[in-house]
Amino acid sequence: EGAVLGARGVAARSLKPWTIYVGNPAKPIRDRRPEAAAAHALAS
Repeated sequence: EGAVLGARGVAARSLKPWTIYVGNPAKPIRDRRPEAAAAHALAS
């Protein structure tokens, strides 16, 4: 849910939600949730 895989990226396993991945094999480069949304999601 909400994960992004960069162009020509290859996912060999499940991706974490709301994370940006690049490369072959795909490696996470950063979280794409804004700080406020992340805090709200953790509080739920």
